[in-house]
Amino acid sequence: MKSITHESILSSGRYGSLSIQDGEAHIARGLHRFMLRLRMCEDAIAREYHPADEMRCPVHFCVGQEAVPAALSLLLRADDYLYSHHRSHGYYLAKHAPMQALFAELYGKSTGANGGLAGSQDISYPTRRLPSRHSCGGRLGSAACKA
Repeated sequence: MKSITHESILSSGRYGSLSIQDGEAHIARGLHRFMLRLRMCEDAIAREYHPADEMRCPVHFCVGQEAVPAALSLLLRADDYLYSHHRSHGYYLAKHAPMQALFAELYGKSTGANGGLAGSQDISYPTRRLPSRHSCGGRLGSAACKA
């Protein structure tokens, strides 16, 4: 089996002429930095989740789903609403909400994003226009009303 490398991808098919221009390198580094930070956050949550059993809620990880929140973190304006699904840690961070409040929420602390009452699935940060709803499908109607 042939191994897939960066060079083999660039030399094959439609990607042969792909290059990152000077201005785009800064964007690529920003996307990578966000995705790496999110993955490190998720890894830290995973390491702490079961051993101590101190988290007050089921955790819905977003490992492998870092790219979309990373792009949104660069595109969203402060006045944009962002409606998410139950794997929302990345979207929470895409709205530049504080990571410390995310962890506090998972531990059920009063300093959490929602006072420790929402947990992982329903985390929100209203001041950054990241609302939450009680079910995954419940966000669709709210998003349509804001559009």
